[in-house]
Amino acid sequence: MTILIAARNAAATIERAVASCLGEPDAPIVLVDDHSTDSTIARAQALGGARLRVVHAAAEGVSAARQTGLDAVETDVAAWLDADDEWVPGRLARLTAMLRGGCDVATEAID
Repeated sequence: MTILIAARNAAATIERAVASCLGEPDAPIVLVDDHSTDSTIARAQALGGARLRVVHAAAEGVSAARQTGLDAVETDVAAWLDADDEWVPGRLARLTAMLRGGCDVATEAID
């Protein structure tokens, strides 16, 4: 599973988001940059290292950025994480179990 993060000027939160993904050692992380003008990319790369790949979206808004991310996925499935959110430990296993159980789409909501 690839973890996708679409971000635009998310320097204040991107490190927390990327750090939360690092507990899933087998999941590549793709940061979809939606024309950030701050240090979002540098901060994400410094923390994510080789696990994090940056792709750049066309200047067509968040929906185009999300499609750019989906086009960059090299695994069978992907999951989104907002740039101001955190990946909850064990989420990959829970989503994968749902998909292996026959679901076409797996989702969870945690407050």
